[in-house]
Amino acid sequence: MPLEIERRFLVRDSSVIGGAVGQPVMQGYFGTVDGLSVRVRLIGDEAYLTFKGPRRGVARVEYEYPLSVERARLALQALPPERLVQKTRHKIVDSGSLWVVDQFRGVHDGLFLAEIELDRPSCPFAVPLWLGREVTSDERYGNSRLAAAGQIPLLAA
Repeated sequence: MPLEIERRFLVRDSSVIGGAVGQPVMQGYFGTVDGLSVRVRLIGDEAYLTFKGPRRGVARVEYEYPLSVERARLALQALPPERLVQKTRHKIVDSGSLWVVDQFRGVHDGLFLAEIELDRPSCPFAVPLWLGREVTSDERYGNSRLAAAGQIPLLAA
């Protein structure tokens, strides 16, 4: 069973992305099927259909399938704008670890989240100084919740 293990943090200092050019990401949420949330993501010239289970600590079941860009665009166009999340994804290497920093756009403009994927829940990693509060278990910061809730108040990192 495919398992996603990640930790998520607010970004305290967004200057960490510097002048790095990120990839635009558009993702839309279609509800749930058998307890799995259904998402279509378009990132660069790739697209995916993803089913994600509920988070259990820092892990959850994730099934991801390639999708044609054309089909992804059609699916995303079928959603109302409030079910879409727009962001720019930056990849940052810090202390030997790869971090993904998402800079949100649209209704979530100003929100920066960083995540690190781990091999196991107890895998050690260094927490860079540019990170703020951990929000792994804070459901308000899940992308599917962001799409459902609209704008959320930005909390101090």
